[in-house]
Amino acid sequence: DLSAFESDYIPDRFLFREEQIKELSYNLRPALMGCSPVNTICRGLSGTGKTTCLKKLFSEAETHTKKLVTVYVNCQIERSPFSIYSKVYRKVTDTKISPAGLSFEKLVAAVAKKIAEEKKVVLLCLDDVNYMGSKSAMNTTLFTALRLHQEFEGVRIGVFAVLSDVHKNILDDLNAGVVSSFRPAEVYFPPYS
Repeated sequence: DLSAFESDYIPDRFLFREEQIKELSYNLRPALMGCSPVNTICRGLSGTGKTTCLKKLFSEAETHTKKLVTVYVNCQIERSPFSIYSKVYRKVTDTKISPAGLSFEKLVAAVAKKIAEEKKVVLLCLDDVNYMGSKSAMNTTLFTALRLHQEFEGVRIGVFAVLSDVHKNILDDLNAGVVSSFRPAEVYFPPYS
């Protein structure tokens, strides 16, 4: 099966990551009940199964409920808050239309209103978050997601941030207001033996 050698291949059986799947499932569980998931940092070297694990978990979770919307963002490609929230907008509104021409504030408001109207929970996965354009972009993206409920009642968003640099502490790059809202759990993916 040559598809098994493709970079986007997700195996039916995902071996040797049962512990990590269990921890991530626990952190995602509140979202299945309509509450915000536990913010989480997934840390491990490249090739340790972080992305595959999350994509598999998200796929399974979305089959069990229509209330959860998972948004996967590769921060090596989508680096700005606007491009990230454009992706959230497309997923939440189930449209392929780009929100070009909107200001960032109007884009975020449109996302928040849709989430609140439909009583959805959004789980935003920021893969390779340390590749975002700047500390400012990371702070804006996280602050917006984690404090959106203050402006729009009923909005529930959680963030799973993925790091391939095991020594990088992204909390050092975040403002105090972001850190106080983020307070992530951490799931470590050790190298395969």
